[in-house]
Amino acid sequence: MSSTRNQEDLAQYETRLALKNGKTVLVRPVLQTDEPLIVDLLNRLSSDSIYLRFLRPVRTLPKELLFHLTHLDYQSNFALAAVIREDEKDAVIAVARYGFDPREHLTDFAIVVRDDWQHFGL
Repeated sequence: MSSTRNQEDLAQYETRLALKNGKTVLVRPVLQTDEPLIVDLLNRLSSDSIYLRFLRPVRTLPKELLFHLTHLDYQSNFALAAVIREDEKDAVIAVARYGFDPREHLTDFAIVVRDDWQHFGL
């Protein structure tokens, strides 16, 4: 399906999880409108977490990479975000994703959890 997959289809992937710290997070597919939330997540990661996620130091996301991380086809490229309410707005605290490259016959898989939300069972 295309990146225009309707909200009803994507809703099947939504769930709420209770964490060890007593907080509840919404896990849902990453959306095109999540670009600012993904940038905020990156800005809140330690340099170690950034390196473990991207296998290189990254301080800002190039527009092309940000587009790739948020414009998904939900088949060969899929990502779930863990979202909380923080300071009266949504914040992404974790992302798990996979991407299949048919030219190379390779699949990448990555998980990143914001440092202050690690070790709570997410």
